[in-house]
Amino acid sequence: MSGTPIVIQSLDSTSSTNPSTLSLYGTSRQNFIWPRYSGTGALAQQATSPSQLMTLPNGQGKLGFWKMPYQLLVLPSLAWLQSYPTTVTASGTVTAPTETGASFNLELDQNYFSQSGTGVAAISVKSDPLASLGSYYSLTPSSTVPWTLSCLIGAGVNQIVGAYTITVNGVPYVGSLISVINTIQFGVSPYPQFSLAALFQGTLTPPDSCQFSLNQFNLR
Repeated sequence: MSGTPIVIQSLDSTSSTNPSTLSLYGTSRQNFIWPRYSGTGALAQQATSPSQLMTLPNGQGKLGFWKMPYQLLVLPSLAWLQSYPTTVTASGTVTAPTETGASFNLELDQNYFSQSGTGVAAISVKSDPLASLGSYYSLTPSSTVPWTLSCLIGAGVNQIVGAYTITVNGVPYVGSLISVINTIQFGVSPYPQFSLAALFQGTLTPPDSCQFSLNQFNLR
């Protein structure tokens, strides 16, 4: 297929002028969220409350919309990936704190959800990484580092495979990871649901922080 890939789903209002931003002050991780949710990037939720999800088959209630609101890109089904390999793309910047000893990582996760009772608190999540730097990237104090992520995702029998390139400050890091699907717990065809996390290592003195900006996050 030639031409520009069609965007299947994206954090639809995210851009370089309206990024999703995170401020991390010590060793921690946090998922990016939509900076201004309009609803155009999300698939329709099939239930109107978390309690109604108990009446739906595993994988059909989109539990992630309740457990991880505004954090997920969602594909229609696992069968979609088996027929149409899809690419996750993302880009942004990291601005280092003024103090030394800081480093960061990025992690693209495939998330599975199950529910043992009623309400959001009863929803559990299992997150498998599909893309990540091999080790933390060391930051020069007060520097701003650009990064991009491209991860080709396909599906086999009870597994999702990610082949990725993460480029940090012009240096590519290439790898592949596999997410194995527990069909007993999560149903035969869970919705593939992707999130992107920023990870930071370091000890800072407030108000010093490490600033992460996400300019785009798409499924193509």
